[in-house]
Amino acid sequence: MYEKVKRIWSKILAGEAKKPNSFSLRTLSILGNLSKEEALLFSKCCSVMILNFIPNELDLLNRYGLKYNDILKMDDCGLINSSGTISARIEIGSKNKEIFYNNDYILFGSCEKNKVLNLSEFIFTAAGRELSTIVCNDSNFNFILDYSKIICEKNKDISISLHKVNYIDGNNISYDDENLLDDYHE
Repeated sequence: MYEKVKRIWSKILAGEAKKPNSFSLRTLSILGNLSKEEALLFSKCCSVMILNFIPNELDLLNRYGLKYNDILKMDDCGLINSSGTISARIEIGSKNKEIFYNNDYILFGSCEKNKVLNLSEFIFTAAGRELSTIVCNDSNFNFILDYSKIICEKNKDISISLHKVNYIDGNNISYDDENLLDDYHE
């Protein structure tokens, strides 16, 4: 695990050497004050990151080895906002509405009557977002699938579908037709 921290540091330093000021002074200051344990914990948080947030679903996070105290530690480090009062407000109607997406997956919702979907989030700070670009690799499919199932359970009147993203070009997202939640709905 210590090697992972060293790789993160080397990527950041290499990025700064190639393109000075690619990271804000605040981010570099936060990074300079991180312990090895905090850097590893941040990496763990990044493994369940969707876009720039971690779902505020404590049972789900516990299953993936994160506790609320871990989120609080990342807040103390200046990487994640732990207030828990932040939520995305998404208006769902009869047409497929994007609920969230990242480079790998996209989640849609639709329903007969308009409804507002609120997703409680722990958002990454600006420094957390900057560092996550180096730390985060591929999405954790099982985590995204489990989170999508929770959204389905809490919003039974919304038809939800999860798809693999092929590519993103600006505002255009190409994705597979297969709904990865089909087995869940049967």
